[in-house]
Amino acid sequence: MVQALSARAEGVLPRDGSLSDERIIDGQSDIVLVRPPGATGIGRTTFANLLIAVVWLNSIALFLYHLTTLELLQSISNVVAISMVALSILVWLTGPRLYVTKAFGLLLIANLGLDYFLNRSHTDLIDTVKLFEIFAIFEAARQCSGTLRINSSIYGLAVLPLILVALGGSRVTVDGFSWSYFYNTNTAALFYTALLFVMSIRNPRYKIAIEIIVSALSGKVGVLLATLNATLLSGAIRLTGRTLGLAIVAIFGMTVLIISGLLDRQLNIISNFAVDVWGMGIGGIANSSFADLYKTRGGELSGYFRIIHWSEIIKYFLAGGPSYWFFGYGGGYTTSITTLKLPPHNDYLKILVEFGIFSFIAFCALVARATFGIKHKVQRALFLVLVFYFLTENLLSNFSSMALLFGFAGLVWRVPVTADGIRR
Repeated sequence: MVQALSARAEGVLPRDGSLSDERIIDGQSDIVLVRPPGATGIGRTTFANLLIAVVWLNSIALFLYHLTTLELLQSISNVVAISMVALSILVWLTGPRLYVTKAFGLLLIANLGLDYFLNRSHTDLIDTVKLFEIFAIFEAARQCSGTLRINSSIYGLAVLPLILVALGGSRVTVDGFSWSYFYNTNTAALFYTALLFVMSIRNPRYKIAIEIIVSALSGKVGVLLATLNATLLSGAIRLTGRTLGLAIVAIFGMTVLIISGLLDRQLNIISNFAVDVWGMGIGGIANSSFADLYKTRGGELSGYFRIIHWSEIIKYFLAGGPSYWFFGYGGGYTTSITTLKLPPHNDYLKILVEFGIFSFIAFCALVARATFGIKHKVQRALFLVLVFYFLTENLLSNFSSMALLFGFAGLVWRVPVTADGIRR
């Protein structure tokens, strides 16, 4: 009682009455979180180990599938993912209390179920499950209590994709765009962001610097911009002698990359696109054809593609009427309504058009809740990379990355931080 009163006086104790303590065990920071009597009996370390084990099983199955092309292995990967989602739903909806989140869960199930029923002739059930999985895993993790310890096997997950690359890469390519056992470089970059997020709970040092390096090496403008925006907005980097030294090294490294020509593609994409946005305007680009842009701009059309693509999807959505505005067109349907027959490359837009306004609001609320519930600046910065990256890519279908990011966001949700930011 005295400890709780002292903690409340110092502003460390959160409003829900939980009490946090930190101690070092085997050189590793532990979070001890005692939640109110609404929490489940599942320990936070147990749930964390389960998440990591499931991601390992999923990754090994995908590794072997891309190495051997045996379809059964992909089916095993799907079964592992669905089992984790089912367990998370059970934990979320059968806990002793937290009735508000349970009621929200039931309403979300009803809304997605109605969306599926109304669009059952052309909807993809898997897309509906993938949307619900992040809610279930986050809420299940948030109900856990006790000490959190991050299993060191998380580091092995960073090595596994590189082993497949060393063995010659995937034998299963989709449109020629696979890297290791990932669909493309974008999803691979997201996976490493998810790993760095979990690793930052164990030790936050240098994780932002590593994230910036990984995003630069990916060669993708989207993840690099998402990383830089997340870092700046989170305030994760404090101006100290060490960070100033690292900044100088980073600037020197970027200068070398620019002089060597390794960043020519990225710089050309950004500069040409910025000039056209300024000259033609968003509307001018949206009304252009892909054929004309290809003739005048060459093959680097990612920014132009997104504006035209998003414009087509939004126009189709607005023309649908109230029933489609509220319940959407069904999971996966956006691939059939655009010129290029591709997914939206914007997960916020995907959820709005495919699942309707209610699901869109629920998704945005979940993302905001998870983001602001992360109290450590480095962890929040790494989670913000996902928040920004949702704007330009199709990421929801990546089970392992979503499970790690939303699962561990739930495990550290509202864990208080000391004034110097050490507690995590």
